[in-house]
Amino acid sequence: MNPEEVKPMNQGFAESRIPVATGEGPEFSHVYPLYSVAAITFAAFMGAPIGAAWLMAINYRRTGQPDKASTSLWAGFGATMLALVIGYLVPQNMVFPLGIGVLFGTRGVAQSLQGPLLDKHLREGGAFESKWKVFGVGLIFLVVYCAAIFGVSYGVDYLAAINSRITVGTHCQIYYKDGASRQDAEALGKALQQIGFATDRPAGVRLTKKDGKTAVSFVVKEGFWDQPGTADSFEEIGREIAPAIGGFPITVRLVTAHWDTKKELTVGKVSTASHLELYYYGSATESDANALAKALEAEGMGSDHRVSVFLTKDGGQTVITFIVRDGLWDDPTQIANYEEFVKEVAASVGGLPVTLRLANTATEVKKELQVR
Repeated sequence: MNPEEVKPMNQGFAESRIPVATGEGPEFSHVYPLYSVAAITFAAFMGAPIGAAWLMAINYRRTGQPDKASTSLWAGFGATMLALVIGYLVPQNMVFPLGIGVLFGTRGVAQSLQGPLLDKHLREGGAFESKWKVFGVGLIFLVVYCAAIFGVSYGVDYLAAINSRITVGTHCQIYYKDGASRQDAEALGKALQQIGFATDRPAGVRLTKKDGKTAVSFVVKEGFWDQPGTADSFEEIGREIAPAIGGFPITVRLVTAHWDTKKELTVGKVSTASHLELYYYGSATESDANALAKALEAEGMGSDHRVSVFLTKDGGQTVITFIVRDGLWDDPTQIANYEEFVKEVAASVGGLPVTLRLANTATEVKKELQVR
């Protein structure tokens, strides 16, 4: 045997199974199954333009057109990135129409670029890939696309958070967004420092001003929001910081480390023509506070000296707290007088029973009793 005629033992087998691109690739398209225009459109529906571009690139490669395959992939990647950016920027109600436009646009492009190729493929006895394979490819790109959306959204939010925060003390981070400015955050930080909250302990706080409503969120430990006294403490914090961030009313939220709200508290204030200041908390409304203030004034409270009163409604319980001078809570006669006050004004806040509290100027409760 002439040595020059010897071939590797698998060469003939390979030549009989694998077509060779000769510049006439489309004429050999029937050798492999291709993806139809409907399949390409479905891939766009499942996995955005990049999914459709992937299938079109496979069609091009299987018909001996690698350059067009590369161009298809780059175009699909660019279109997907553009869709992500536009989808993030446009209003929420425009996302669905945008998606429909991308879907029909992809179908038109696929029909224009590969329609004739696919028609020829069928005429030559070729077949299309199975629907299950199309579904599998689409599902893969759906997962990838959703991960990309999450990544972009998380990245944007993370960068926004980094650029929209200040550090107060050593470890207290104050984030500001939704209309709140850096100046607002700095004022809040100063107020928190003055009351001893933002010192050297780690703390996370977020300030928002949206639609004219101010809210301050405090990150607290798991379950802390349900502990006795927690709501009272943070309502008092809200009362002390409100003047620094635009005044009353404000919303105080107790949240998890992921900013999930677990308890929401309202802190408001009404002032009267007399010396009466009335703060309202919990589910109490400004209307409730005005009604109580009017009733207290009718009883002569606040006529000759400044008086601070707190109205709280929470879980069906009504609490009225009076700030009084030291030692008054130990005087039975004075306690009886405040009980009578509560009985006279109870109708303005929904009736009896009412919890009466007497507190010192530091708002520490010194006496509590039920008035029925």
